[in-house]
Amino acid sequence: MKPTLSIAVLGGDLRISHLANLYSISQTVHAAYFSKEANLSDRVQVHQDILPVISECHLVILPLPALGEGYILNAPYWPDPVDVRPVFAHMAPGTIVLAGKASKPLKELAGQCGLEIIDYFEREELAILNAIPTAEGAIQLAMEEMPITLHQSRCLVTGFGKTAKVLALDLKALGAHVSVAVRKYSDLAWIQALGMQGIMLGDLAGHAGQFDLVVNTVPAMILTHDILKHLKRDCLLIDLASKPGGVCFKTARDLGLKTIWALSLPGKVAPITSGEIIKNAIDNILCERGY
Repeated sequence: MKPTLSIAVLGGDLRISHLANLYSISQTVHAAYFSKEANLSDRVQVHQDILPVISECHLVILPLPALGEGYILNAPYWPDPVDVRPVFAHMAPGTIVLAGKASKPLKELAGQCGLEIIDYFEREELAILNAIPTAEGAIQLAMEEMPITLHQSRCLVTGFGKTAKVLALDLKALGAHVSVAVRKYSDLAWIQALGMQGIMLGDLAGHAGQFDLVVNTVPAMILTHDILKHLKRDCLLIDLASKPGGVCFKTARDLGLKTIWALSLPGKVAPITSGEIIKNAIDNILCERGY
């Protein structure tokens, strides 16, 4: 990356503050909408109000996800809501905005302001590496909440995407008996080749009663009443899927099943590693564009 860039980093959790610290080693970094608890480096130029300097910045990095409700910046380390519309209006036309999970309104706002917006969360390399802290976070939760060891326990993972693959193999390495529920026969073959039990989702109800731990990774309603009613009452449910999730939480609650909806685990369990993963993806984007 060129050593003369001026970068603005706005809001976000400890992943993003660590990313700002990393960039400040070789770049000029302006940060706003962080409190002292975000642990920003002394090299980072921290502002209460970014508007006076935002037009001088070549790049603007928004958090993951970029926004909360409406146009409000996702800024957990800032006490007041931050509307991004005035911030975008003060950016110089042509400024590159890098955002995680950029919403349609955010993309439209960028277009109206003559800005280029890139969603770094769509990068394949980020998704693959992000599966590692997500899987480890799920295992950490399971170890904290289950009264038995994962070793020799019976675990079910639903789905066979990036996170599910890493999680299933990690559980297997810990000595768990791992089953994976999928829709495709090709996935079933891979699961069997990797030494785990494959179950077609349509057949899951007949197998559900054997598990001590169920972890869902599918962002669709997979674990319905017809499945949940067969689970043991001491089975732990962890849902890793983004909203609206893949577990019927009302049914789980009515059945007395302990359920944890574990969103944004990388930023909670491994913010430093996760910040480095995001920076790697952004560096790749910039390298492709000649920066």
